[in-house]
Amino acid sequence: MIYRIVKLTFKEEEIEHFFQIFEGNKLLIAGAKGCTSMRLMHDLSDRRVVFTYSTWEDENFLELYRASAAFKAFWGTIKPLFLIPAEVSTLESYHWYAADT
Repeated sequence: MIYRIVKLTFKEEEIEHFFQIFEGNKLLIAGAKGCTSMRLMHDLSDRRVVFTYSTWEDENFLELYRASAAFKAFWGTIKPLFLIPAEVSTLESYHWYAADT
């Protein structure tokens, strides 16, 4: 299992446009083969910033998605809306801790 975190910073006037585009693509992204979950999060301190957090069975599935026409179309549509380039990390779990309830 791998985890992909992408920080996207949009031009202030484009953030709502991004949300509209994302809404139309979220099921396509989350439904990609090998994607087990996908979450979009909005930064509380800077409303121009969003993070995507996705979980993938392995890197091969992530790379298949990144090579897909669907990803290329989505990315090509949102990239001009960026204020700065996206920041991307692909991670594997090292330790997992959960609080007792």
